[in-house]
Amino acid sequence: MKYLQKLLFILLPTCLPLLLFSYIAKHYTGSSNGKQSEVIDVVYTLISFYRSAMPILLVVAILVQYLIILPVWHSKRPWAIKIMWVFILIAVCLGLSVLLSYIIWDINDGVTWLFKVTTAVTGMQLAYWLLNFILLFGLVSIIKPKPVITESDPQNITP
Repeated sequence: MKYLQKLLFILLPTCLPLLLFSYIAKHYTGSSNGKQSEVIDVVYTLISFYRSAMPILLVVAILVQYLIILPVWHSKRPWAIKIMWVFILIAVCLGLSVLLSYIIWDINDGVTWLFKVTTAVTGMQLAYWLLNFILLFGLVSIIKPKPVITESDPQNITP
């Protein structure tokens, strides 16, 4: 049962946000009376990137969840340390967003395009992590560890 819970803590918060994004990307039409705005162009660019990179992103997300997030989540450290890790994660997301946006940026589109792509990628990453943490909180509230009662426990003595 312990391994099933660990697998649930790894796969559910990782796959559900990615499936939600995949559903949105598949059903996104986003045309406004035949005219393509810059925002729609940014979204189409990101959707095409994520469609081609989704298998790699899924593997990376599962590894990050297993190797980094769950050990910090289940550690006995105070919540202040855990919140500090969340802010570190946000800073890393921002750095990776800028790097990814720079990689897919065409210099002919100008710096405003780079800013829009960076904003969109950062928003998607933060939405992913927000959904991930909400699902982790939900799983913790549903699956609570059962206390082990031993005979030598003084609170277990009944008159």
